[in-house]
Formats: sequence, structure tokens, C-alpha cells
Amino acid sequence: MKIARFRSNGRIAFGVVQGDEVVEIRGSIFTRFRLTDTKHPLQEVKLLPPTEPSEIWCPGLNFANHLEFAASVLGDENPTVPQHPDPWIKARGSLTGTGEPIILPSDSTDVHYEGEAVAVIGKICHRVTPQEAP
Repeated sequence: MKIARFRSNGRIAFGVVQGDEVVEIRGSIFTRFRLTDTKHPLQEVKLLPPTEPSEIWCPGLNFANHLEFAASVLGDENPTVPQHPDPWIKARGSLTGTGEPIILPSDSTDVHYEGEAVAVIGKICHRVTPQEAP
């Protein structure tokens, strides 16, 4: 299921992408929702970022290849895995919607891509073990 946040006729809503349409939903995308009868052609809506964050916190050095890359850039021949991920923050404007341009600052000389993914779990969780999250 592809849940999307979109703008249509100046109004922002959530919906489910089904083929070449977006079907509006009623309810919370985090708990329960139902499909409505309101449908929009996908080509006529503007897909937006999934949320409008005030800030985006990210874990750093949480993948072996991140650690290796950072070590190679810094010239560290013997990198050690940190006990906890090194957090860092992204600017609010760094989130963009589907098909939107990525604007690079004119004075930047070290810009690289980094795709991110998120999973929304339908339950509130805290310190869940792998066995508790099938």
C-alpha cells in the first residue's frame, strides 16, 4: 500500500495511491483509516513530502559502509564502530516531494546523495525485541 500526502485544488490531504489515482482517506494514517469515495487522477495532484517536519534527526555511522566511507574521507585506517549511532540533524528544507528539484547551495563543494527510507509501524513501540516485532 502506498500512502501519499498530496495537494489538490489548494487543499492538502492523505490518500492511497491505486494505479493512476489517489483515493482520499478518512482517519489517521498512524492508527486506522478508511478509503473514501473521493478520487483524484495521480497526474493532477502534487505529491508532497510525507510530513512537514520541524526538524529531522538522523543516526550517523549506523551502517558499516557509512563507517568505512567516513573513515576513508578522514584518512582513518582503523575505524571503530561507535557504541551508539552519532546523531545529526537535517535542515527542515532538505525534505522534498516526488519530482521536486534538489537545490544545491552555490557555495557547496561536497554534496552527495543519500536516500532515506522510513517504515511507519501501526503501534506505539519502545525497545521492542526482534521476537516482539515479527
